[in-house]
Amino acid sequence: MTETKRIEQKYGKNTIKQYWYKGGMYAAAERLQTSPFVIRYIANKNNWQRPIDFVPHLKKAVDSGNVPSGFYKNLKSREEITDEIEEL
Repeated sequence: MTETKRIEQKYGKNTIKQYWYKGGMYAAAERLQTSPFVIRYIANKNNWQRPIDFVPHLKKAVDSGNVPSGFYKNLKSREEITDEIEEL
């Protein structure tokens, strides 16, 4: 059984999403005792989005073309998803 399936079965997608939504992939991974990359994979696979206050270095990296914008597809500015924010 893959780590992704093990985490999804043990905690359920809603719990994983709550931890990811509130704290990001590193905080969720710490609470769920798994790799942050497993959390990122689950978030990308399920097209989850969470609001963040974009920090200048992320915006600068994407705008310069050094980092593909798709790398941050699940992170949206608060203004972009104000109407879509789910109550968790």
